[in-house]
Amino acid sequence: MENNVSISEWQQAIGGDEFDISSEIESLNVRWDEIEDCLDTFSVCSLMLREETRLTEQYFSDLASLCETLEDCDKVADGVNEQEQCERFRRILAAIGASTPKRLPDICGASLEDCTAVYRDPLRCNPDSRCAVVNALQKNANDKIWSATKDGKTVGELLYIWLRENFNTPYRFLRELLESRTKCNLIGAVCSLPLEKLRRIAFCDPVKLLEGACTSHAGETG
Repeated sequence: MENNVSISEWQQAIGGDEFDISSEIESLNVRWDEIEDCLDTFSVCSLMLREETRLTEQYFSDLASLCETLEDCDKVADGVNEQEQCERFRRILAAIGASTPKRLPDICGASLEDCTAVYRDPLRCNPDSRCAVVNALQKNANDKIWSATKDGKTVGELLYIWLRENFNTPYRFLRELLESRTKCNLIGAVCSLPLEKLRRIAFCDPVKLLEGACTSHAGETG
């Protein structure tokens, strides 16, 4: 199959942005420096991909160490402003009418003891009490938590996020997870592109390319 690559495209491919397409071609025959330029490009790309692999393996190891068991997810995460997050939790409950410890059992059906402990300190209370109250909310007040809203989100969404942001959960690796998934998707996508499309994107600004794709996708789904 013919590649049909022009001289300028080929020399830009091996020389990158530093190549001046207006420069004179020194030789029509293949030169050793042309081979070296190709090898250099592959070498740099190989180092970058190995570094990406190392980072992903480090994320895997860090998450596995953080959450060796499900019980580890009950530990309060480092750096959490506990007073602020306890107040935030109570404001979420207030959106479904549970503005006091005594109102919470009426809404979810959990015991007054568990509700009082969770309401007073949702972060440091017995994890079993917190789990019991959350399960009761999901079982007995499911319609309410998914219909009542606060700050543009349902109470169910807010509880889901709160329970993950404030403890040692995989949510703390959300950015790293999305980065890794996106990079893998891009590798697969690039390998499927025909040569003529690779020519157009190989030396474009990658940030602008991705931002443009995000904007386009948001417009299609919006």
